[in-house]
Amino acid sequence: ATKNRALSLPKLTYPGFTFQGWANKDDTLLTGKQPFTEDTTLTAKFVRNYTFTFAGLDGITSDKPTLKSAAPSSEITLPAAPTARGKKFEGWSISGAGITPPKSVAANDTYTLPPAEPKEGETAITITATWSDLPKITINFQPEAGAKSVSGMPDSDVSYENEVYKLPSTR
Repeated sequence: ATKNRALSLPKLTYPGFTFQGWANKDDTLLTGKQPFTEDTTLTAKFVRNYTFTFAGLDGITSDKPTLKSAAPSSEITLPAAPTARGKKFEGWSISGAGITPPKSVAANDTYTLPPAEPKEGETAITITATWSDLPKITINFQPEAGAKSVSGMPDSDVSYENEVYKLPSTR
């Protein structure tokens, strides 16, 4: 760079890491305008991200949730509640990578990640869907008096609380 000229430093990307900024020789991150009076070496500073995996999603009828990796101390927003037949979503349980004990968080709520940079190979945070069973409702069909059964009509069927049930038809 030429003396008394502004220097524009690029923001860098590196998979699995968040760019923190540029640091000078004493490892201090540069902020705002920085005067340089001598030749200077700047070092790109990155922090390792946390990564996310989801569990407890067997049998869901909604799309599988995802989250992008995020830096320590970042605030993440948990996904909307998934749906599963016969189950009531109770919330997300967050565990792993320095989270002890596991934390419970509601759908669409925020959670602040631990401040410490995760070690290599220890970046995984598991977000588990927690469920309770909805009451099961058995629907029995009885043919008209004198008939043993109705062709094409089941003897019984199952539904769950708050589930819309469509009656079967013989037509």
